[in-house]
Order: sequence, then structure tokens, then C-alpha cells
Amino acid sequence: MDAFKRLQGCYALLVISPDARRLVAFRKDLPLVAGLAEGGIIFASDASVLLQWTPKMIYLQNNDVAVACKKELMLRNLIEGEDE
Repeated sequence: MDAFKRLQGCYALLVISPDARRLVAFRKDLPLVAGLAEGGIIFASDASVLLQWTPKMIYLQNNDVAVACKKELMLRNLIEGEDE
């Protein structure tokens, strides 16, 4: 989380944890969508790409961090500091 706070510019990033058990996504000024599919969670910059796998989507807001682990998704906004 601290690394994301130091980044500058516009981006949507995905980072895999060293043990490959978690995927961390962060959005700042560019679109990022999480699709909740049967097999897990899929990220894309455009919701239309995810429709072939799932209609269930969460649109990340600016400065949101999402942590995906199997079929669970935790959201937090770095500016507001709130869990969603």
C-alpha cells in the first residue's frame, strides 16, 4: 500500500504476490474493473471484455486498491482510508 501512495501519474496496475496467492490491483485516473467469475476474479480496463465470463462486475474508483485471493475481493480506498 505504501508503494502505491508514492507512485505518480495515471495508471491501472496489477501486482502478483511473491507466493502467487494474491493479486493486488490499483487504479489512479484510468479505468479498472473486477469481474466476479465462477473460477475466480478477473481484472480488465474495459467491462465489455469481461462479459464473456461474467456479468458481475465491480468498478474500482479512483485510488482504490483491490486484493484478490481465489474468489474473495477486498477493496480499500487509499485517499479515504475506508474498506469497502
